[in-house]
Amino acid sequence: MIRINLLPFRAARKKENIRRKVSIFMLYLVFLLIIFFYYNFSLSNKVDSLNTNIKNTKTELAKYNKINDEIAQIKKKLNNLKKKMAVMKTLEANRFEPTRLLDVMTQVVVPKRMWFTTLESRGDREAAPLPAPAPNVQARPSPAAVSGGSTMRPSSST
Repeated sequence: MIRINLLPFRAARKKENIRRKVSIFMLYLVFLLIIFFYYNFSLSNKVDSLNTNIKNTKTELAKYNKINDEIAQIKKKLNNLKKKMAVMKTLEANRFEPTRLLDVMTQVVVPKRMWFTTLESRGDREAAPLPAPAPNVQARPSPAAVSGGSTMRPSSST
């Protein structure tokens, strides 16, 4: 019987299988590398876009902080103006009070027998209506009337 040696064919098949496995492994590695590079590229793009977004947000925040500071200054000025307006209203409302008080006091004082030596204003007291003298004003009689008794009653000069 004739024997055919199949060893070189099997060895060639083994080499071809090894080459195929190595080439499949290499293709798999190349494919993985391509996927990793693509994923790395996409992540770096996302990081860059997020960094630019953060930068834009910080610039907007700085701009809005400036606007908020201006608004706070305007509110302070507005509050000052409101306070000044309130003071002006109270001054306007009480503008004639001192003249009314002096008018009342001059009507209460007897001419040429009584005169004012001091005039005091105490914040919690107001002037009494006519004809009584105001409690925050002290009227003193003339020196000739001192021997007569009460300080609010003028003495006769006869």
